[in-house]
Amino acid sequence: MPDTFTPDLELALLGGLLFNPDAIPTALATLTEDDFASEGHRLIFAAIRALSVSGRPVDPVTVAAALDAQGVLTLTGGAGYLALLSVARLP
Repeated sequence: MPDTFTPDLELALLGGLLFNPDAIPTALATLTEDDFASEGHRLIFAAIRALSVSGRPVDPVTVAAALDAQGVLTLTGGAGYLALLSVARLP
């Protein structure tokens, strides 16, 4: 994981992807789960990747459902944390 990543940056990046799914292809081309320091953020990014690659919509609800289906939603902070991410994005 890059030394430049911080929890706040990870939060803003994931929030940006949830708010603006058009940015997902660029993120997928440059980032992997290993670029995130937080285990929860790695799981969220993996869910975003899986949904996007399968052509499904990416938003807090679909990401929460995907994480719940894997049994890891609580490890990420839950649906409330995903809702927080969707408003905590880069300007």
